[in-house]
Amino acid sequence: MVSFEIKHHVFYIYVEGDIFAVTTSELKNAFQEAWRKKTYKVILDVSKGNLINSSGVGVIVGALKTCHEPYHEGDLVLVNPPRNIKRTLRIMGIDQFITTKDTIKEAEDYLRSKKGTDKAPFS
Repeated sequence: MVSFEIKHHVFYIYVEGDIFAVTTSELKNAFQEAWRKKTYKVILDVSKGNLINSSGVGVIVGALKTCHEPYHEGDLVLVNPPRNIKRTLRIMGIDQFITTKDTIKEAEDYLRSKKGTDKAPFS
């Protein structure tokens, strides 16, 4: 299951369960909603996730690329991935270029410290 909300110019996505076929589609739709809202600072909370497959990783990598485009000046932070998800990201080499924080508060602090946005998060 995927849910989302916008707070303080940041798009929060919450994932529960396995990130496979149906959930991957829901996750992709959540990111598309962020883009429609012109929100490119994203906190992806996967703390209640279990497993992720290559489709789920592909959606996250695609979203990360969109966030990092120079004219978006955004970022994507993964929050508290469980051991199985961390392992998959490590095996696929994704862990080397995606920011991971232990808590939503740490993710918010990280995004707050980022420069180069016309709308500062949490202002």
